[in-house]
Amino acid sequence: MPTVNIWAGQITCPDARMLDEKGNELYPGGFGEPGWDVGVKYHSAKDLALKLRPYRAWITKLAIESHGEPGEFAINFGAPELNAKNVREDGKLKSDLNDIKESLAADAVVLLMGCNAGRGL
Repeated sequence: MPTVNIWAGQITCPDARMLDEKGNELYPGGFGEPGWDVGVKYHSAKDLALKLRPYRAWITKLAIESHGEPGEFAINFGAPELNAKNVREDGKLKSDLNDIKESLAADAVVLLMGCNAGRGL
């Protein structure tokens, strides 16, 4: 089975592997990390889940880049954001996260990379 490493960044935080409309890298060699196969822009958990579907069960490493506050990861532009309370209580967010999980290989690594998200924990 093929494998793929995906770097997902919100529209305000594009990564080096993301392509413009003509297929050219937006920031050639200037940003991002080596070893990522695909760059995906997203604006919500649902949007990210939809964009990951073509790679169903192939994703072995997924880095999700976003902003954050202490204890909160801003996966959605607006509410609900990713935090322990919303994961327990918000059925839509839980469903969107499950859809993302369905695109991952069984042994996939997920990196949540958000400024300030881990501060104070």
